[in-house]
Amino acid sequence: MPVSLTPPLSDFSTGVAVHSEEDAKQKIIMPYLRSLGYSEKEMRFENPITVQAGSRKVTLYSDIEILVDGRPEIIIDAKKPSHTINDTDVLQVTSYAKLVDVQSAYCAFVTNGHDLKGVNVSTGAAMPGIPSKNQLISSLSRRPKNILTGIQLREVRSTLVTIMSQDVLYRVIKECKDIIEKQALIRSDQSFKEMTKILLVKMNEERRALKEARENRFSRQWLQVSAEASGAQQLEVFRKLFEEATNKYSGIYDDDDVSIQIKDEDALLKVVDRLEPFSFLGTGDDIKGAVYEIFLKTTLRGEFDQYFTPRELVDYIVEASDPQYGERFVDPAAGSGGFLIKAFTHVNQVLQTSGRPAHDILVDERELVEKHIWGQEADYDLHVLTKINMIMHGDGWNNIYQGDSLLGGHLPYGTFDLVLENPPIHHILRQQSRPEEL
Repeated sequence: MPVSLTPPLSDFSTGVAVHSEEDAKQKIIMPYLRSLGYSEKEMRFENPITVQAGSRKVTLYSDIEILVDGRPEIIIDAKKPSHTINDTDVLQVTSYAKLVDVQSAYCAFVTNGHDLKGVNVSTGAAMPGIPSKNQLISSLSRRPKNILTGIQLREVRSTLVTIMSQDVLYRVIKECKDIIEKQALIRSDQSFKEMTKILLVKMNEERRALKEARENRFSRQWLQVSAEASGAQQLEVFRKLFEEATNKYSGIYDDDDVSIQIKDEDALLKVVDRLEPFSFLGTGDDIKGAVYEIFLKTTLRGEFDQYFTPRELVDYIVEASDPQYGERFVDPAAGSGGFLIKAFTHVNQVLQTSGRPAHDILVDERELVEKHIWGQEADYDLHVLTKINMIMHGDGWNNIYQGDSLLGGHLPYGTFDLVLENPPIHHILRQQSRPEEL
């Protein structure tokens, strides 16, 4: 629930010269916390958190923890003053809060000494400021216990490993491509499509495990146990997982393309091993975008390069056009889906922070992904990638079609409020008084 701060963080940061993360802690954050009623005796600093997901292990340090009755209830992650706080930073400190004790901490914040972002860990709702000591104690007396299940903890660990191992993940993606091409003998112009199929299985398992509170089956261990129990090969067991994923996300591939082409079981298992520790659904948008961008650049060559607008330019254009909930937006030459993903996350973020009841937000989000996001791409492989990319970022793949938009086809022209396109050939167009022109 929102809290009022007296005094605000800006009272401590205005006019204060800070040059490092430690500066921000000592000159701004600590005086601010004292003003809210907390003493250093109630704090723990640089607490190590060791996280393992699959074969990957990382040790992280929680900058500041505020304790109540010996239990950490507020987790604060400090950044350099020059760092611009983003969604991944919030996700990172929220993950700390979920792992720091048997019961999750009450709230988590990230700050660079000037800006402050935080969330209620139980509800995921944004919090405008750190509660005072009295406010915290009052809130704790009313909150239910928040103890995560083993499945939820697995996803949190995978999320943190992904956030903290970005360079490793990029390298893993490239290694997987080499395995698919050199060991499984899939042509280089087809290897990226096989990779999308494996990623689809992984994303479906991550979502299924959390939603149904069941085991994530994307692991060599699960494949081996299942194969031994059924008398089938592990490759066949994985193909069944792919069939489940394509049944759920029907229409991503053409009928003659709905199968795993890899026949080398050892090659497939090596790819599963390398991808298993990471999370593709739980991580922040900037990580998913960067991973996907590198995947594209390492798998698509030549003429395809012209389709990919730099992410910074996509971000700027969407922020400038400011799509609103209720508007229908389209990219008639979708490429890998960058404009649509940014527009979706832009609108969805407004929904999630609206303060409205959770049920109403879910209804609006479903309306957004089913009716308001549209795209078309002439190249078959790229249109598949757009759908996979949309799933990776949340949803909204339902109305992504293959075809030449200049020749007509699937897009219901005359019904869009916003057209997002690749500059400088096209400009942003917002519907005014003549919808028939769009």
